[in-house]
Amino acid sequence: MTSVENININTNTMNVHEENERAVQKKTFRFKFSEDIQYKVAYFADIHKHDDRVTFKEEWETWVEQNKNDIRQETERLENMGYDGDVVDKMFKSARYYFKKKTPKSVNDEPVKRRQYISISKDLIKNMDKHVERNMNNENYKPSIGYEGFIGDFEEQMSNERDRILNNYDISPEDLENKFKKTYKNRYFNMVKNM
Repeated sequence: MTSVENININTNTMNVHEENERAVQKKTFRFKFSEDIQYKVAYFADIHKHDDRVTFKEEWETWVEQNKNDIRQETERLENMGYDGDVVDKMFKSARYYFKKKTPKSVNDEPVKRRQYISISKDLIKNMDKHVERNMNNENYKPSIGYEGFIGDFEEQMSNERDRILNNYDISPEDLENKFKKTYKNRYFNMVKNM
């Protein structure tokens, strides 16, 4: 093998290797701001969330001028990561359309406590399913009308289930009635979806 052929083989091998490296590198589709800039943009948006469009834009231009060093650093950071868009425009759109509408979380905000799940007996759910199956092909059937019929057909079982839940869980009778109705409608829609 001549040295020219050897060089061509090595060059081809390097090109294939470089192409493989590029293929392995992940393309970034979402460029996030640094925490510092994100905080500043969110703070600006919160202060000016009630401004009209023109005032918001004027205040934004003032803010950009006051924070040009931070913006320059953020622009360099994002460009080094591969971002090729207008960073100031990206910040403006974040402030105007995202952070302005987002309610800020306070340090003292406690996490929202989930409501206790209240399960309905399996027998009652089976009877709901049977009732829906029997009636869903009727011409005038709607889940709201079907539920009224279900209450009439299974009055004793409904009464027993109401008593059981009201005695064991912290729920108002109105909320419980809404839960029964919602469960019946969900059984109907699940059945229709699976057909």
